[in-house]
Amino acid sequence: MKCGILMIGSLLWEATPGRQKWRKERLDLSRSVAVRIPIHYGRRSSTRSDTFTMVLQSDGAEGIGILAPCRGDVDTVQELVAEAQALWAAEAPKAASGAIGANWGCVGVSFGSVAASEAFSDEWRLHFERTRTKPVAIVQPNGRLNMPWPTTDDGLAVDLDVILATATVPEKEVPAPSAIAGAILAQANGDENYFLNNVNHGIRTASDGAIWRFLEEASPGWLSDGKYSEAVEILRNEAA
Repeated sequence: MKCGILMIGSLLWEATPGRQKWRKERLDLSRSVAVRIPIHYGRRSSTRSDTFTMVLQSDGAEGIGILAPCRGDVDTVQELVAEAQALWAAEAPKAASGAIGANWGCVGVSFGSVAASEAFSDEWRLHFERTRTKPVAIVQPNGRLNMPWPTTDDGLAVDLDVILATATVPEKEVPAPSAIAGAILAQANGDENYFLNNVNHGIRTASDGAIWRFLEEASPGWLSDGKYSEAVEILRNEAA
């Protein structure tokens, strides 16, 4: 069966050795597609200077994530678990071998076909329970993602049997664009790259335009950094 990984942040673009190796060995990025899914900047990240990173939602304003098919099919639950473990290792390189979650997030699954649900749902739930993975955010106790099946720009459902994605614990309240921009402006460690690299790689939220207006008005020095020129051009053209 065909499996894909939904990416809504740095998993897609961060150039750490572990993530580069995972993308090269596990994903067929040449066949990745942009998909509509409810997402927003909603989790403060202590490793990114307390700027906000992306979270999945069960509902809400649609954004755009990137869905990449796995290089190999998943015909057994063991193969599905292996993809989930590889995804979590890319998310959390210091995690124990075989883990698929922590207190701040976990891997969840969605099934796009009756055949996939019948083949995997019970065994996936048992694995989720046996490994004592804590369900967080939109991941249910059975390890399934409580979110819509992604669609492409033309409104068609994605042609996959299984999707894996990482859900993370959001803030209690959805932050306003001013708060998201304020956190970006308050940092001084290059962590503006999360928002701007997302834009450059096609990962978008409904709040991007409002966030951008606050950033451009503040005009921080890093906006003129050449490595962000494509993202800045995209945002300025949209604002115009």
